[in-house]
Amino acid sequence: MDTLEKESGGGQSVRSSERRQIPSSRPQARTRFLLARGPSSTDCKARVLIHIPDIKARPPMLESETLPHVWCPPSLTTASPEDQEQHPADVKLSSLLRQFQDVVGESSQSRIETDREHVERERELQAQISALSDERDNAVRSALEKEEKLKTLALDLWELEKLRKNLQAKLEQGREGQSGVNVRLKTLAKEKRQLEKELSAFTADSGIYSL
Repeated sequence: MDTLEKESGGGQSVRSSERRQIPSSRPQARTRFLLARGPSSTDCKARVLIHIPDIKARPPMLESETLPHVWCPPSLTTASPEDQEQHPADVKLSSLLRQFQDVVGESSQSRIETDREHVERERELQAQISALSDERDNAVRSALEKEEKLKTLALDLWELEKLRKNLQAKLEQGREGQSGVNVRLKTLAKEKRQLEKELSAFTADSGIYSL
């Protein structure tokens, strides 16, 4: 892995064997790249490691024997096309950048669609939860009303049972009274017959005949 540097303030590539002097009074922007070489000379990847706006704070430049110069993608430099040197990895890197942008775009679109689906699903679930909550409240209210009616019916039944017992007690008392009256009537009838016998015997003995 080779670590190289690119000074993009002037928009020109800097070879490892050359170092261009930049006035210290003019702040320059420098971008440092990490180039990872693969099996072939065009199989390279570029990744921005650090961006230092002040050229005076830059570390010493590292030379590379494998890569004689550093190439900066057009999207990361302001140099004109004629000042940019074509690197063998230009086509490959541009393709990778386009693929990366496509993947990022597709991922963003997929995330937006997924978020939209999640929002719609959440709304549906909220509606279902609200409907179930209303149904539960109605069921609880109906159960409470039935419980109140049951209590009222139980109270009415208790009152009716109490009234029935009172009437039963009075009926028993009436039967007992009727029985006493019947006994008394029988006794009086017996006494009447006895008196009639005594009266008949008395009149026979005294010679008095009844008319």
